[in-house]
Amino acid sequence: MKENTIKLIFTGDTSFARNIQEKFLETEHRLFYETISPFIQESDMFLFNLESVITDSKERYKFCNSHFNLVASSNSLDFMKKFEHINCKIICSISNNHIYDANSIGIKDTITNCRRNKIIPIGI
Repeated sequence: MKENTIKLIFTGDTSFARNIQEKFLETEHRLFYETISPFIQESDMFLFNLESVITDSKERYKFCNSHFNLVASSNSLDFMKKFEHINCKIICSISNNHIYDANSIGIKDTITNCRRNKIIPIGI
């Protein structure tokens, strides 16, 4: 890469809610590491939209049908720790229509879980 260039990678909605996390774990994240990981490792910044809340809280937004609540467990981002050694900044936007699916505790936990996994949360 040229010295005066910055390589940015942007992706769309990313969620680990419902059974997505289980399917992801079943494949040992192989699809992610084989297809997306090389792009992250070669970039300076990777940005994605986190389309779910990351929390173990059982609280849910009461005015929403539970089918539409996108809530993933607190360990769903742990696989990102494999990128700690690279220089790429990993950033996620958490300003979306699902950020309140587990009320205010869900927002707090999402920010905490992102930071615990070296992901910079933006948009709140």
